[in-house]
Amino acid sequence: MITGLSYIDDQALDDIRRKADGFVGELQRLTLSLSKRVEELEERVGRLEKLIGISELVFPLTHECVKLMLLSMDKQLGFSVYTADPSKTCGNVGLSDLANMDKNTLSRYASLEVLEPLSRIGVVWHRRGIGFYVFEVIAGDNMHEALLRLSRISELNAKLFIVSYENRRNEYENSVRNPAFSTIRNKCKFLSISSLTKIFVLTSLWRQSIEALQLPHISG
Repeated sequence: MITGLSYIDDQALDDIRRKADGFVGELQRLTLSLSKRVEELEERVGRLEKLIGISELVFPLTHECVKLMLLSMDKQLGFSVYTADPSKTCGNVGLSDLANMDKNTLSRYASLEVLEPLSRIGVVWHRRGIGFYVFEVIAGDNMHEALLRLSRISELNAKLFIVSYENRRNEYENSVRNPAFSTIRNKCKFLSISSLTKIFVLTSLWRQSIEALQLPHISG
């Protein structure tokens, strides 16, 4: 509804135009600043992708990509590595590309009683003189079943880990109190995926920084 008209002189019109030009200029500067920030972030992500060794970072982290981090990290630390799922992939990297142990290799270090259940574990690290590190990665899987798999290798000289999202920590703590898991309760720990991601990135940076030293106990 038009209730009236207002008349402005040329000077007022020029003032309005100057203010409008100033607003447009500021908007353009903000747009350029945002564009530069996006380019910087893309460059940082690109460097991180190159460091990690996959062409694309996958968020949220999938079951397979969590295993890939574990497989990659233990090789950086000088361990031999096994996975029960070598056919799986994360991005463009196959888990079999990182695993350097198979079931036959495991049999050299594990008794017949634990070999079969051990070969079904998601990720296994081994180093002569140190023993085993065993990881069950739980995304949408059943926590109770994962603990059962670990309980079947309780006789093994191993450190056991459940790797899952932080919001499942209470579920783990309640489940591991079950009397059925008394043999692994003091050997098993919960490791959140967010903590593992930080460990993985820091380990990769550390390994890259000491590469020139060629430490004999860290190979591969």
